[in-house]
Amino acid sequence: MFDDCVFLNEVTDRSFKWNCYGKDGALDAKTLGVIGTGSMAFEQVLGVLAVRDIKDIILFNRTFERAVYFKEKLQAWGVTIPIQVVQDVQDVMQSADIVACSTRSNTPVFNGKDVQPGTHINGVGSFLPTIREVDVETITKADQIVVDDLASAKEEAGELIYAAEQSDWSFSNVAAQLNELIEYPNLIRPSDEAITFFKSVGTAYFDLAVARGIYAKAISLGFGQKMH
Repeated sequence: MFDDCVFLNEVTDRSFKWNCYGKDGALDAKTLGVIGTGSMAFEQVLGVLAVRDIKDIILFNRTFERAVYFKEKLQAWGVTIPIQVVQDVQDVMQSADIVACSTRSNTPVFNGKDVQPGTHINGVGSFLPTIREVDVETITKADQIVVDDLASAKEEAGELIYAAEQSDWSFSNVAAQLNELIEYPNLIRPSDEAITFFKSVGTAYFDLAVARGIYAKAISLGFGQKMH
């Protein structure tokens, strides 16, 4: 029961993020690239599949066998589209329309030079100022950057903090926070060729909002049991 609740929270939260930022970007995306195949990546994939008509998935993990296991896990869950496991992260960056990056690497896991026009990158793995899975080149070449929470990003988003220290990029270049994509629907992807980056470090009030929404839905459906 507890594991089911945790999973529901994860997939709802991640899908919510993708649905908000992804609705105006990469609408015709067909290939999903996944860098890092840990537990968080599973919900990332399900979230993207929920809001995009993805035709194939490319997986990369530094430990190849873990990516193979991840593929099998997705297939067991019911994912039927083709899934390819590659041994070079460059293959992901050169082919994917959407890249889900979910690692805890202290150093960038792909080269910004390999980011193709029109790519959307979702970075959720790094959550400390010392961790940065995305390099400075990707940050500076991105046409639009959205964060889940700006105050938190300034304290915890290692790649953004590093870019602000080592380049001309600054946090004033952040286009919006997640909630602003709902409040200002005209804030859309600049062009089909634009490179966009969504950075999430995680905030507790998102979890609270998801829990409140689930609770309200359960009450309206008469579902669940009161606990004493």
